[in-house]
Amino acid sequence: MLHTRDKGAVSATMRFIDDSPKWRHEKPYLLLSSGLVDECPPTNINFVEHTCVIKDLRYTQPETALGPDLFRLMVHESKYLDSLQQQDNDNPYMHETVDLLKGLFQTDCVIAYNARFRRNQNNYQTLEVNSPGTYGEPDLPSFRAHVDVSRDCGLRRIQRYLSEEEAQTYLHDSEKWRLRIVNVWRPLCAQVDDTPLAFCDPRSVNVSDLIAVDRPSENFHSEMYILRNEPNQQWYYLSHQKPHEVFVFVSWDSDAGQGSVSGIPHSAFHLPDWKDVSQPRESVEVRAIVIESKGNDFRATNQLSGKTSS
Repeated sequence: MLHTRDKGAVSATMRFIDDSPKWRHEKPYLLLSSGLVDECPPTNINFVEHTCVIKDLRYTQPETALGPDLFRLMVHESKYLDSLQQQDNDNPYMHETVDLLKGLFQTDCVIAYNARFRRNQNNYQTLEVNSPGTYGEPDLPSFRAHVDVSRDCGLRRIQRYLSEEEAQTYLHDSEKWRLRIVNVWRPLCAQVDDTPLAFCDPRSVNVSDLIAVDRPSENFHSEMYILRNEPNQQWYYLSHQKPHEVFVFVSWDSDAGQGSVSGIPHSAFHLPDWKDVSQPRESVEVRAIVIESKGNDFRATNQLSGKTSS
């Protein structure tokens, strides 16, 4: 039930992994590539829907609501949105995003390894169909509460994008280097009024709520977490988000302690009147590896926005 003090909050349906006893002896999986569907079903997961109260970050301080370690809301005007169709390593938007992260984390070592585009559609039944996620063939929003990278998968994912020399330097001295996988998420439509991205306060999540899920493909065997629903979980979104309002969030952190959540759970969801919106949500997310020497503090930078104007 919504309370009057929760100004801007909405009640919406979200998808979670089922709390099944079979996970005690069977590993859940979700195919990352359609090329494997001839070998097995796309997933062995039964997703379940729960109605959640999702509060609006415009009426609170984001670092208070979601904690300072895994999430930041930044105000940043991009100069290079027109370059997003350029599919190569010299894309100006990718360079701009790298510079943004270098300033935020106060480090010179940032490697942007992937950009993924998403566009909402009206066909809810096609949610599990994989697409390239390119500018020309965008993927669908991800309607499942999840963390992109599991605790055990982080170093393996990072190693894919490091040279042999870089791997020797950064992966074998945890006392000196802190490694993070970071997502920079930006709307491309005028504002998001149909399918926002919601984040769960990691302090409201028990580690036991995170179910490790295999994500096999032809090129890499990844692992993520899908969230099991619990009533104490606290969810937040940003109403009417515009392209200059950018989410920077951590998917994996080498310094996350045992028993803590190593990446922030998130999910797309439909607002109540989403089908009446004329312009569907379009977004781009850049995934990057951030490497910094110990002693730097994500919370200490002064480039971040607290509240944003509506």
